[in-house]
Amino acid sequence: MKVDELAKLLYVNLQTGLEEISINEKITKYSLNNYAEQKKKSILLISFEQLKSPIILLLLVAASFSFFFKKLFSINCINIKLIWKE
Repeated sequence: MKVDELAKLLYVNLQTGLEEISINEKITKYSLNNYAEQKKKSILLISFEQLKSPIILLLLVAASFSFFFKKLFSINCINIKLIWKE
């Protein structure tokens, strides 16, 4: 499609652009090109939303197991050392 054909199809003058009447009609028909302003999220809410991620939950569970078993392992090593001494 040539530029002239496209300009006729869109009712645009290539020298002057859109006419005021055409602009108002298009705004009425299609509305303004604005985005709805989004509510800003607090850091606490963003952090909480991150905790709902399955991968984060998996990492937290793995970290908990690691912490628990490391403590358990340390306690057993101490007990074995005490028993071995006797």
